[in-house]
Amino acid sequence: MSTTVLVGPGDELIDHRQLAQALGRKPCTLQAWRRRGVGPKFLKLGSGVYYTRRDVRDWLETCKVQSAAQGRLLNRRLAEAATTRQEA
Repeated sequence: MSTTVLVGPGDELIDHRQLAQALGRKPCTLQAWRRRGVGPKFLKLGSGVYYTRRDVRDWLETCKVQSAAQGRLLNRRLAEAATTRQEA
């Protein structure tokens, strides 16, 4: 008999509230990022939103910067994504 593994190492699921808390952000900020496509990849299962730890780590790697100028650009991009939700 074979066993199907749905979640492998690094693929553990966390919900949007857990991720928001871990990042020090509000859940609505993550929602805005999802709408703009600037946050980590996510899974939409029914009404729930989940992230794999691997996808979050991969996304965080893309957020690394070499200079303060790069950091300002990244922060601006994320801030614009968050404020778009408030304007809609």
